[in-house]
Amino acid sequence: MVVEKKKHVFVKVVQLKLGTQNNILIVKVLSSNTILQKGRAASQRLRNTRIAECLVGDNPKSATGI
Repeated sequence: MVVEKKKHVFVKVVQLKLGTQNNILIVKVLSSNTILQKGRAASQRLRNTRIAECLVGDNPKSATGI
């Protein structure tokens, strides 16, 4: 059985549509703000958990996301 791979399609922030998945974006992080930081991981192998809200943008538009 041969599985064909889909060709990557790069889109800009302005081209995003609600409900789409698996988009490939190249953006610049304009700012970031840590909103959750857990001090100790459950296991020695795991890293500390940190979640940040970021403002990212490309040439024409910007968007916020977590």
